[in-house]
Amino acid sequence: TKPISSCLLHFAFLFCQTAMLASTNHAASLWLLALFATSFLMSAGMRDEKRSQVENRFVHATDTTMGGMVFNVQDVAHSSIYEYLSRAAVVEELAEKGSSSPQKFTVKANGRDLEWDKDARQGRVNPNRLKISARWAELLSVNVSKLMIKLSDAQEKELCSASLVEGVPHLLRQSDQMRRLKDGLAVACHDLPVNAELQLRVELERTSDTRGQSWKVKTASDFSSGDAQGRIMFLPPDYNSTELQRMHGELVSHIVSSKQLENRLIAREVTIFDADYSDQPPMDIRVNGFELDKSGDLREAAQAFLQQLHVSNEEATKEIYKLRRQTMSIKTCAILTREDLNTWVQAAKHHTAGKMSPTELPCRKEPDENETIVMNQSDVFLSFGEKCRQNPQNKYEMDCEKKVEKDKWFLGRIVQLQLPVKVEFATDPWPAQTEEIPRPQLGLIGVTLATTDPETRDLIMKSLQKEAERTGPGLATLVKVLDVEEVKVITDIIVRSAEAAQKLVAAMEHRSSQWWKNKTGTDTKSVCFHMNYRHTRGGMDGLPVAHIDAIHVAEWFKPGGAFPPKSLHRAEQLLGMPIKDALKHVVVTFNEWINAGPETIVELPLTVMDTTTLDRKDVELAWVQAMLDSKMVRWSEAHRWYYRNLQPGDGYMFITSPHEGPEHSYSGTPHSAFRFIRKENATASRPRQSFE
Repeated sequence: TKPISSCLLHFAFLFCQTAMLASTNHAASLWLLALFATSFLMSAGMRDEKRSQVENRFVHATDTTMGGMVFNVQDVAHSSIYEYLSRAAVVEELAEKGSSSPQKFTVKANGRDLEWDKDARQGRVNPNRLKISARWAELLSVNVSKLMIKLSDAQEKELCSASLVEGVPHLLRQSDQMRRLKDGLAVACHDLPVNAELQLRVELERTSDTRGQSWKVKTASDFSSGDAQGRIMFLPPDYNSTELQRMHGELVSHIVSSKQLENRLIAREVTIFDADYSDQPPMDIRVNGFELDKSGDLREAAQAFLQQLHVSNEEATKEIYKLRRQTMSIKTCAILTREDLNTWVQAAKHHTAGKMSPTELPCRKEPDENETIVMNQSDVFLSFGEKCRQNPQNKYEMDCEKKVEKDKWFLGRIVQLQLPVKVEFATDPWPAQTEEIPRPQLGLIGVTLATTDPETRDLIMKSLQKEAERTGPGLATLVKVLDVEEVKVITDIIVRSAEAAQKLVAAMEHRSSQWWKNKTGTDTKSVCFHMNYRHTRGGMDGLPVAHIDAIHVAEWFKPGGAFPPKSLHRAEQLLGMPIKDALKHVVVTFNEWINAGPETIVELPLTVMDTTTLDRKDVELAWVQAMLDSKMVRWSEAHRWYYRNLQPGDGYMFITSPHEGPEHSYSGTPHSAFRFIRKENATASRPRQSFE
């Protein structure tokens, strides 16, 4: 039988996981973006108190539910990482900390040593920031008369300059940065001209000798390319997962990822090398843990999604949908006489016609009590229950075999119902609440629906279109949407987003199998088991922390883990077997991370580590999300991080979780969003949009 490849498209910060399976299938589904949020679970007939613990864990990922419409959807694979980062006490560390003093006088510019027998730096530097250091172990104990670093343009105009003269520091521009090191001097030059050839001069004067050298330094053609200086967060050196496990036992993932344990991370400046200017052979996912996708195979489908989401030329995040919802209490009344039933039917008739004035209605609840309630046009009639069985101890308590819902009733028929009858209505409205939903989040809901099975997708869409939804313990409250027309607009956006995303998933699955066929000659079947869309100014931030998503690909699918069974239906249907069986036939699983925006990425791009530079001691078990064993990374000077000036539809393929394939074992690829380090108060000109 054919090998199977399962593609996982991970949301905007990381991952399209494609898993390729040999001899049957492997797929995984991260889609659980918590569209099984509270109200949807209710509408599916599941009582709140009976929901499984697994499903409850995913309800938190969507923290706002409005009458069946689910908003503020988060990336489930990373949902609690945001909380982890918000609590972490981040310690800023100098780029030079932990780096040994060179035994020779060494000049480095954005991560590359400048060679004394050459007159130019290899590659190009990102114009946002050029970090230059001049260091020498001898300077730890010897005073210098002068140490000067100067950057000039082609017309010899000084752009950036720093010096130490008899121990006194001097910096040319206050927008740049200088740091006196124990073994030398470092300067950071900002906002340089693009596509320029600059001249870097370094001079060292000591009592015994003088030396100096000049090098040409080329800048990239824009601010989204070239060897860049970025900021990433790492594990602290004293992090100890074994001690955490000893202290907290089986609860360790919950405690570490919750507010019960203080955490800290180390934020470091690192050089992110531009893969287009690399001096290394082309990256190979089996050797380096990642490779580049320059095929353009996904460009058309990605741009089609973008066009339908934005609709106009205006920035998508400027479109904020304001929806009002109101919560009401659901109550019941027993109707034991034909007279009382006629009174209720007349009230319902006036309510349906929109002409109901405050009306006093009979509502029997206890023996010998003749209570009444007052209903208004703002209240909601829900149902009349028939074929009711009365409680022998209290005839006003009853269970009814059949409910005649409001959208199905014919008032003439209600009059003919057999007594006793139970009427159900919603009243006592709470103050209305207003939710603001950015358009990109609606696109994210559609993206998530793209990898669900058709039956679940239909259930969710029906729930989205409801004007009111029962929710809460015992379904005792009603959430009513007050902006019905706005809901119709929102639903349309979600539906169109889902349709466009489905086409992207199909393109990804086809492309995945073809890619592996070209690479290895092996036929496979690919299944995209999770997809994510991220817009960094639409409530979906990137994650600037170096990590590997899970300790093994099977970690995603363990019982009680990240994904409840419902999330796997589509993958299992396409593969024709349960995930637990498909995992036995994996060829490879990977994340396809692509630029979904109309231009290159200047805000929180992704960087991926070359795993040939990774030592096992640099990664350690960590828990950034409850019930998911992940790995995080300690900084090492040996690491080599890469990114690329991705054109729309281009991307990376990398291993998000360790696993075994035929004749190959994948270790998992550290990756992270990163921030270009810019001059103070400078910001990116546009948001990042990406698919994973």
